[in-house]
Parts: sequence; C-alpha cells; structure tokens
Amino acid sequence: MKKRNMIYAFLLALMVFTVSCKKDAEVNKDTFKIENEKVTATTQSVMITGSYAYSGAIDGITLELGRQTDLMDADAYRTLTEDTDFSVEVKNLRTNTTYYYRYAVEYGGKNPYYTDIKSFKTQEYNLPEVKSVEVVSVGVNRAEVSGEVLGDGGGDAVTLRS
Repeated sequence: MKKRNMIYAFLLALMVFTVSCKKDAEVNKDTFKIENEKVTATTQSVMITGSYAYSGAIDGITLELGRQTDLMDADAYRTLTEDTDFSVEVKNLRTNTTYYYRYAVEYGGKNPYYTDIKSFKTQEYNLPEVKSVEVVSVGVNRAEVSGEVLGDGGGDAVTLRS
C-alpha cells in the first residue's frame, strides 16, 4: 500500500510539473513579422531598414543575400538592431542584377527561423549626362568648352569637372 501511494504521489508530482512547465515560444510566421521594410538599391549597394513585431526576445537577425533563388550562394550580413528597428547595408553588389534575400532570426540558442525569400534589383549603370554650353576657345593642341553635368547616370556622384 505504501509503495502504491508513493507511485501515485510521484505521478501526481510529475503531472503538476509537466502542466506548470511553460514551453519556450517558437518564432514562426504567425508570431514574427517584418514591418515597415524599406529596400533602397543603387547600382552597387542596398540599404534595407524596417522593424519587427514579436512578443518574445530574439538574439539577433541576419540577412542572407545571394543571386540564386534558393540562396545556395548567399552571404550572411548581421543587421544592426535597436529595440525592434533594424538596418543593414551591403556594398559591392553587381549592377543591374537581381538579388534574393531572407532573414534568419536567432532566438534562445535554437535553430534560426527563416522568413520567406524576397528579391530586389540593383540599378543599371549609365554614363553621366553632360550638356555642352559653349565653346570658349580652340587652339592647335587644346579646346576649352564649358558645360553642365545634368545627371550622374545612377553611379557614383560626379566629383571632377574640368
């Protein structure tokens, strides 16, 4: 009888322990949401900013970025996170190229949660547009023309005008 009571007490304690244990929250598409995402791509870089909504704590967000739709060629870039806002800038991209990306959300030492894959395209590079205004002088070995830079072509800013 004493042995049976001990078994019942053990089973009751086990049930109370099991019911009282709270399971860690799982990060998934129902609990973790990217909001206010802004993707600004230039000819050779991208700046991605936004915020996330999640009721628990996360350890960090990493951007996985590549040119293949399955991200098998992806590089990882750690985002800068402040409260629920995040940002990441990636440079040295190829011009006029489609890139694919997703976020890897790290939490509680578990395997990361991956968001859906999205894409953006870097801008095409064009030569700067220049308008000649007037011929100032012409010599045997030189000519001087004044002009105006109308646009940088989407690349680096025009810094030298001579």
